[in-house]
Amino acid sequence: MLYISKGTVKPGSTDKAVTVNLRGSEYSLSGDHAALWLAGQFGPRECFLQTAALDELINIGLAEATDESGVLGRYRLLTYCILVPARLKTLHHHLSKHERPIWQWISKAGLRLTVAELICLAQNRIEPLPKYLGETNRQNLVEAIYSAETIGDNILENLMERSAMRDEIVDTVFFLLCKQRIILI
Repeated sequence: MLYISKGTVKPGSTDKAVTVNLRGSEYSLSGDHAALWLAGQFGPRECFLQTAALDELINIGLAEATDESGVLGRYRLLTYCILVPARLKTLHHHLSKHERPIWQWISKAGLRLTVAELICLAQNRIEPLPKYLGETNRQNLVEAIYSAETIGDNILENLMERSAMRDEIVDTVFFLLCKQRIILI
């Protein structure tokens, strides 16, 4: 089983006592809860035995899990999460040429894009041009991603699960997470 943590650590937290902020609510974690959450903070972690602590993190929304493993499991974990740009500190990691367009989509689109939508944009070679960015261009972006065949529930997610671009975009999203450019909620 793979799992990943959601939310952000509140300043002043330690590895023994972690306060996590998720959608405006704060959760104080300690012991196994804190250790599990911290382990999954910047990428998926393998959990060989599902524990009560992990179940509790999942139930309160601080973690997501899947029985899938490998690249498919990593994709499925991201489909359960909302990708949100982090508030950047003055010092931040340099972005690669593959990370830049994904970062632009996540940070400048007029809506919160899913991992499936990011894969669709990459697969169709749609660049983050001004005509797709910002709140005033939401409709243009939605029309570039969706068609009558893909607008239904989970159709795009199922199609992008088999996309040749899936692994590259999933890896890029996790690189952005590790570089603290995005958070998962």
